[in-house]
Amino acid sequence: MKKGISIRNLMVASCLLVALLASTANALEFDSFQAGESNGITTTLHIKIKNGQPGQLVHIVWEKPPGNIVAGLMINLDEDGSLDYDWDIDIAALAGETDKLTLNDAGGPKDDDFGKWVSGGSTVRIAWSVVQLSSFTATGYADHVEVEWTTATEIDNAGFNLHRGLSKEGPYAQLNKALIPAQGDELQGASYAFTDYDVTNGFTYHYWLEDVDLHGGITFHGPVSAAPTSVEDRDEAPIPTIFSLAQNYPNPFNATTAISYQLSGVSPHHTTLKVYNIAGQKVRTLVDEEQAPGYYSVSWDGRDGLGTEVSSGIYFYRLQAGSYAEIRKMVLLK
Repeated sequence: MKKGISIRNLMVASCLLVALLASTANALEFDSFQAGESNGITTTLHIKIKNGQPGQLVHIVWEKPPGNIVAGLMINLDEDGSLDYDWDIDIAALAGETDKLTLNDAGGPKDDDFGKWVSGGSTVRIAWSVVQLSSFTATGYADHVEVEWTTATEIDNAGFNLHRGLSKEGPYAQLNKALIPAQGDELQGASYAFTDYDVTNGFTYHYWLEDVDLHGGITFHGPVSAAPTSVEDRDEAPIPTIFSLAQNYPNPFNATTAISYQLSGVSPHHTTLKVYNIAGQKVRTLVDEEQAPGYYSVSWDGRDGLGTEVSSGIYFYRLQAGSYAEIRKMVLLK
């Protein structure tokens, strides 16, 4: 595969194919076009071309409606009239706009518009979505796996799907039944979590995260991997190397939600897990005891310390274990 060049005019996290290629038989055309890996600054576009002449010079134009040329390159096809090419692009175009990538015979005529070739072209329409991840992790706990991700920014993001497989190469199956709604925006990101209970202890599971933009385009992130540990084998499992408080699942929830956490160290810690309302008032204490390093999961049934059901709204849960403390937000919906 030929290595692409960087075009310093554009900046976006990812772009996706959202329409079929338009082509004619035995004419120069795109064989395929899709987005590759993105690091939040550059995106690799995998471009394949077919039906050309050996060594033919072709022109690939990046165009923003209503006809503004923002990038382009000239390149010779291979000896068989095809091309398999990686085009690394720094993106500065606004997310959510629909752009056009056009392939033309560089020897054909052009009109007076700068670089806009008009003969023998095939067109691909693409849409932009910017979802920049800060983290994406999977952690094995007693009989379940906690998958968490945090975004730095989300532009034109509709939500996420989570896929799982027993091999990094796939096949993968979608875990969530409905799209996980986006909670971030162009100014700030958000934190998400999914608890996978449909697992078998001793197996390693691999997870791909799919973000879906408002135009139907998709981008995949991952994979990340984790293996659950049975309750019986928990004492034999490796001691966690870090303290961690997972996002509750489900969230938002109705009636009951599960909260998982892990404790590190070499000796027991006095551990508390408490729920607070949005005013900072303690609602309930879920844990208040000495706990050894390891993995734990508790549930909250949406009731206060007197057993009374609390109202819908935003609540916070705080884990304190020795000098370690962490707090997370959850939403109760009835």
